[in-house]
Order: sequence, then structure tokens, then C-alpha cells
Amino acid sequence: MLKSIALSFSILSQAIFGFSIHDDTKIQELKKHVTFNLFIPSYFDKASNYEIKVPDQINKSMPKVQDVMINYFDSNGAYVFGVQQIQKARKLTIEPRGEKVVINGGEGWYEVYVGKEPTGGRLKWLKSGTYLELETHNLSKDALIKIAKSMKVIK
Repeated sequence: MLKSIALSFSILSQAIFGFSIHDDTKIQELKKHVTFNLFIPSYFDKASNYEIKVPDQINKSMPKVQDVMINYFDSNGAYVFGVQQIQKARKLTIEPRGEKVVINGGEGWYEVYVGKEPTGGRLKWLKSGTYLELETHNLSKDALIKIAKSMKVIK
């Protein structure tokens, strides 16, 4: 009975909060189906959990994945930031909009969100054949750059 309650709580918490950033089992499983270098951060700011948004399901018979979206959440389930990764096509270039930034020696572009009370922004760059884009509504530019600099290829 107690084991059943613990298992139910574990399943419920994963459904609500996603997977712990310390458990990359699902990301490792996803890597097997990706056609490009897949990156994950080692710095998460306030995030403690993640969900793989795209693709929405991972299974053995799925076709090769060319677009990945992983969202990160804090311990209360609030969205902190998202990472989109796309296999770089031959013609994929980054439009130089916003502020030019340097990420581990490479060129990136940071665009602040605008509005009455602008917060957050978007950071995009190319690395090892992968287009990467970080997005947040509440982290600072410096925090986003720190996350970007911590992104490493999954081996």
C-alpha cells in the first residue's frame, strides 16, 4: 500500500513538474533519435525540472528528430526558460537582430522582449551544426548568456 502511494506520487509529480535536471535519462533516450548534436546546459539558474516539449513522445519506431524543444521549470512548476535546437540546414543563418554577444568564442544575438514592462528575451547562435535558441520571460540577459555558455554536447 505504501509503495503504491509512493509510486502514484512519483508519477503525479513527473506529470506536474517534469523530470529532475539531475536525471537526464529522457534526454539520453531522445539523443538516440536526433540527427544532430544535442546540447544541454550545466547551469540552470532557478530551474530544477524539465520537460521535452518537442517531440511530444519518444518511442523506438519514431523517425529521426530534426527539431527539439526542452522547457525548464522551477520547483513550483513555473516556466524559467526554454531551449530550441534545430539541425542546421545548409541555408540556415541567423539574422543579426538585437545585441551581438559572444558565446564560448562564437557569435550570438540577444533580443530583449519589448513592451510596457519588458522582461526576458531570446538568445540565438549556431554551434557544431546545431541552431540553438534560448527563450525566457523572466531571466536577465546575463543569466541567459550564462546558461548558453554552459551548454555542452551530450556524449
